[in-house]
Amino acid sequence: MTDSSSAGKRTIEVTGTLQMQDATLDQRLKAIEDKIASLKAPGALEWVLDLVKALLPGVVLAVVGYALNDTVSHAFQERQLQLDAIKEMKTLTADLQQPNLTRDQAQAKAAELASFGEYAVPFFINVEEIGNEYGVAGAVEGLRMVARSKPKPVCDAVTAVIRNRTGLYKWQTHSSALEVIGAVHCADALPDVGDYQANLDSLSTMPNWVGGSKPDPRELAKLKDQVKGTLDLLNRPVPQIGRH
Repeated sequence: MTDSSSAGKRTIEVTGTLQMQDATLDQRLKAIEDKIASLKAPGALEWVLDLVKALLPGVVLAVVGYALNDTVSHAFQERQLQLDAIKEMKTLTADLQQPNLTRDQAQAKAAELASFGEYAVPFFINVEEIGNEYGVAGAVEGLRMVARSKPKPVCDAVTAVIRNRTGLYKWQTHSSALEVIGAVHCADALPDVGDYQANLDSLSTMPNWVGGSKPDPRELAKLKDQVKGTLDLLNRPVPQIGRH
């Protein structure tokens, strides 16, 4: 007898492969890869930045130190050159002030002193005040030499002499300054020379203007002639080179 329950069952055959995969593991691997990708480049950059930050203060300090050392060294050398130049100018000035100075000696010393350029101008002014006849002539020529390349410092210095009417300079120094103003053609000094002429009316003016011995009538006349000659030179048109 056949069992009715067995007769009602049918056998089903299933073929294929059943693959089981842990979803949690995939998610963890994916998270790790994303983390590595996100940190790889920035991590290298941060390392470089940290290195630069560590090295930068030392580099900056080295550069600044080198610059300061070079600046200080240059300033010291320049200062030393100035001191050496001043010593030499003092020696030349003393030579120009010797009472037994000859004309040739004066010209030679003046040329040497003029080689220092505008720095020699105050020394020449001092020679005009103290030197003998040849020393003063040498100082005037020296100022003209300097003015060929540096006219402004020369003009400023000699104009300051005639502006000073407190007895600081001798009348001979005033005369020498006027001579240089005309020879160098210090155009900006024209009003000062005009004012000088307008107020140089008599011997009574001189005691308040100049130091040392006051000029006698003949010397005053000579000073007035110098003022007039300087004004004539300043009012003379200066030839313009290159214009026809």
